[in-house]
Amino acid sequence: MKNGKTRIACAGSSNTDGWPGTLNYTPYSYFLQFQLGASYEVMNFGKFNTTATFSMDDPYVMNVQYRSLMMSEPDIVVLKLGGNDSKDYNWNAHGQDFRKDYSVLVDRILNLETKPVLILCTPTRYFPDNPFEVLLEEIVPDEIIPQISEVAEERNLKLLDFYNLLKDLSYYDKDHVHLNNKGHEAAAGIVFEAIRSL
Repeated sequence: MKNGKTRIACAGSSNTDGWPGTLNYTPYSYFLQFQLGASYEVMNFGKFNTTATFSMDDPYVMNVQYRSLMMSEPDIVVLKLGGNDSKDYNWNAHGQDFRKDYSVLVDRILNLETKPVLILCTPTRYFPDNPFEVLLEEIVPDEIIPQISEVAEERNLKLLDFYNLLKDLSYYDKDHVHLNNKGHEAAAGIVFEAIRSL
């Protein structure tokens, strides 16, 4: 806690940062801040396109947002990575490293000086008619989510199942991959309930 506020760090890829490209949606951290109120400080350390796996095309740990996260003195961290790891050229070459690298990232966060509470999130889903041909849709439910679930269970961490809780197409942009504002607001509600239950 700093300045009398509980500090919450939101870490992840495009559905954390709001995808500041052509879509430019309001990220869930904004809605979460509104829901939690002035006694909390919600910080967004999302970076689109990033992966949990260190050897893939854009590892989260190689970005300034990761370094900022690790220096942010968080009390709570919400981690949502894994979707970009399912790109065909990423998964086919380095998928075998996902669980190991994800575990290292989790342990680094848990070992921060502030000893934050860590909430893990599954990736959201991809719908079959999305325009991103490199996304291997079956990898998220069949490979990535089970491995994240194992890491959460081993470390007794709360896991938010965004894949199933945000399964309605109305939560997504017309590209059927990125959350729209309705989706970000729904994601914020899921995280809010998790924090309130701590």
